[in-house]
Amino acid sequence: MMIGNRERLVGIAARNEVAAATQAGFGFADDWSRAPVVISASTTLQLPQCPLLSRKADLSPQPPQTEVAGSLRIVILDCEAMRHNDENCWTIELDGTAPGDSEEKPLASMLELYENYLPLGPRHARHDCIRKHGRGRFSHWGSTLFFSSSDNSDPTGNDRFYAAALPNPS
Repeated sequence: MMIGNRERLVGIAARNEVAAATQAGFGFADDWSRAPVVISASTTLQLPQCPLLSRKADLSPQPPQTEVAGSLRIVILDCEAMRHNDENCWTIELDGTAPGDSEEKPLASMLELYENYLPLGPRHARHDCIRKHGRGRFSHWGSTLFFSSSDNSDPTGNDRFYAAALPNPS
């Protein structure tokens, strides 16, 4: 289950450890409070032969694309094409990519969004939740990506790198 980025997962594990220790101190120990907490949050995006360039220097009109292991297509998001939607929400058009969610298929999109090679999420977020809460939520709706940065900063000026990973059409 993807909750968010690595820092948030580590924070959840730390809270669970504190809660278990507090419960044990009060004599409320049970089998669950003694269970080890295992977290695997090392999901990172690997881009072979695709160095991280300064977004200020990359002003190409078409976002560069590269294939990874024949199964994914990586689309580098151009900060010049990003538009502020409202509050914490930003949009960018992803014409020519895999189809996004729709009224008929609300979970169709397989797009994964990365900020500085770390995954953002949750995906398929409601647009009003992206606007209000942000924190990496995103939605690939039709040909538009609605998203927020991990800390709700402006993605066009926070010097971070954004990429979308899409499955290659079979």
